Amino acid sequence: MAFSGGFDDNADMMTEPTKGASAASAKGEQVMAILTGRNAAGTTIAIVTHPPSHADMAKRRTDMLDGRIVASAMRAI
Repeated sequence: MAFSGGFDDNADMMTEPTKGASAASAKGEQVMAILTGRNAAGTTIAIVTHPPSHADMAKRRTDMLDGRIVASAMRAI
């Protein structure tokens, strides 16, 4: 996991929080569960990740290709 630092007490940004863990691995799922819990408690979480299954856990997902936004959507909660 690469932790990029907190914006403030209520926001964190991470790149590849599950790096080295496959999308279906227990480690990857544990990391995503921690991030989901922190978000539910009120912390804004911004992550950059490759596994679509992890990106799908986000309330808001923005897909990029070659430096351009190609899709952006909010998930119904």
